[in-house]
This record gives sequence, structure tokens and C-alpha cells, in this order.
Amino acid sequence: MIGTARIVTGGAGGGTGGAAVIPATAIFAARTEEAFVYVHDPRAGRVRARLVRIEAIGEAGVTLSAGLKAGEAIVATGLDRLRDGAQVRVVR
Repeated sequence: MIGTARIVTGGAGGGTGGAAVIPATAIFAARTEEAFVYVHDPRAGRVRARLVRIEAIGEAGVTLSAGLKAGEAIVATGLDRLRDGAQVRVVR
């Protein structure tokens, strides 16, 4: 399968207690306070679905209180073309 996705890399910050703020488009399978994001594993060349905890939703994006580490890259668009463990190649 060929597709395009936008990957966002960033550190923690922007939220209370050093929480990460990510684009709302990066969230899937959302529930009340939990959702999933695809995290890029550069060593394996794959994306992995990861459970994250939502702290707040605002104009700047979705603030997470748990689930991501500073500097991890997540997929922000094109999620419909991915599945857990999908092999990806990042083109910059």
C-alpha cells in the first residue's frame, strides 16, 4: 500500500505538568479520557498503536497527560491508511 502521512515530532510541553499537546488529527479510537495514536519506531521502520490519556481538548490541539515521551514522532494525518505494525518509510 502506498500512502502519505504527516509525522509530528515534538517534546513534552505546552500542557500542565509538562504534558504533550498534539494535533487532534493524530487521535483515533477515542473514548472519554483515552485514545490511541500511531508512534513511529525509527529502528523498526514501523508504526505502533499506543494508548494515550487525554487531559484536555482545546484550540491548540489535544493535551495528553500520559502515553508519549518527549521527542517521539507520531502520525498526524493519513491514519486511515495505517494499522498497528505497518511498515513505513519517512521521507523528509
